[in-house]
Amino acid sequence: IKTKHFVHKGQLTTKRVVHKGQIVKSLEIKDNFILKKTTLIIEGYQKIIDDMGSQYDTFTARQLADYLIAMSDTSKSKIDFIKEAYLHIKTITKKRYRDSFNTTMNHFLDYIKDDNIDIKQVTGSLLQGFDRFLRTTRKGTRNGRKGTKVEYTFNPLPDDTVHHYMSDIRTLFNEVKKQYNSEDEEEAVITHYPFAKYEIPQVSPTKKRNLKADVILKILNLPDKNYNKNHGTDRTILARDMFMLSFYLVGINSVDLYNIDTYEEGRLTYNRTKTESRRKDQAEISIKVEPEVIPLINKYLDPTKERVFIFHKMYCDEQSFNKAINKGLKKVSSILDLAITLTFYYARHSWATIARNICKISKDDIGECLNHSSGNHDVTDIYIERDWSMIDNANRKVLDVLVTITIELILKLEETDVVA
Repeated sequence: IKTKHFVHKGQLTTKRVVHKGQIVKSLEIKDNFILKKTTLIIEGYQKIIDDMGSQYDTFTARQLADYLIAMSDTSKSKIDFIKEAYLHIKTITKKRYRDSFNTTMNHFLDYIKDDNIDIKQVTGSLLQGFDRFLRTTRKGTRNGRKGTKVEYTFNPLPDDTVHHYMSDIRTLFNEVKKQYNSEDEEEAVITHYPFAKYEIPQVSPTKKRNLKADVILKILNLPDKNYNKNHGTDRTILARDMFMLSFYLVGINSVDLYNIDTYEEGRLTYNRTKTESRRKDQAEISIKVEPEVIPLINKYLDPTKERVFIFHKMYCDEQSFNKAINKGLKKVSSILDLAITLTFYYARHSWATIARNICKISKDDIGECLNHSSGNHDVTDIYIERDWSMIDNANRKVLDVLVTITIELILKLEETDVVA
């Protein structure tokens, strides 16, 4: 440990001073009083190291020195990162975001093998160790039903998921730092920033998840029959209907289908959950209900009128609803012998691809239809009243592609019958 952290009048100095008579020629200290004092300091450092457990192995000599200096500074109180992180998580209103952060913290606790950690221990080295840990086959204990503990084995995670977990840790670290550091204070309580030494892995480019119009027609025309006899709700039929409902409604997400509560004058209006909290317009969008979608709306209408659809009565939350849809779509993929495994997002991607490549709708207009942020136009948007007709016209063009293909198929079948 260098003396650089003891500064007096601009000069580097130690807290203890010895003169010529207190040392021998080999520069070893012979003064017992000084030896006792320095021994106490070293023993204090050793106690901190003992308390570190396995985290000690992740530190370089320089990082360990800096950590010992920081932990020995009794003028600053210890801050339990785990405790503070969970306090922040409790303030998050959206359940799915709370669940996401809780999942991240579960894996973090698996790694540190403790239920508390001083924020000074959250270093670049610790984050690198956590990153490596997430990429291994590992075990973790979770709360099961009736309060029992269940041990699970977790598979190695890819870059995208590691990116998600590490971004959550960064968010929580920043929130704790914001809580304890004040711009008015001369000296910040939390002075280090581990993400300056650790780089979160990049997310790989989104895989294109679009279907050709004729494949969408195959999904639409999947016959009504009992595919899942053991379930009260046939997930395959539900999945087929939800896929088409999303496609007909300009790629609406499952969470918004679950929560939407406004259906007036032939329009469905909602705030897109994914971006609602990040946008000044609260990500509002209004979709005209075209004739194709009316049978599906009527089929799943909520009779209590608490929400537009009855899904909140069928499933306990949005995640369960989305999980059921994707399980059903997996079955749809199998029945139709598709080369890919369908997920709900294929409906949204397919709508956008058909809009651009077949209907030649501009990318800016497609972005508005998908309710993406307008970016640099946020200020301009304040002065412009929303006109939903552009979205209505674009959606009609996309749906007409299916109509055209359907007519062509019917005519082709009629010609075949005539020849026969």
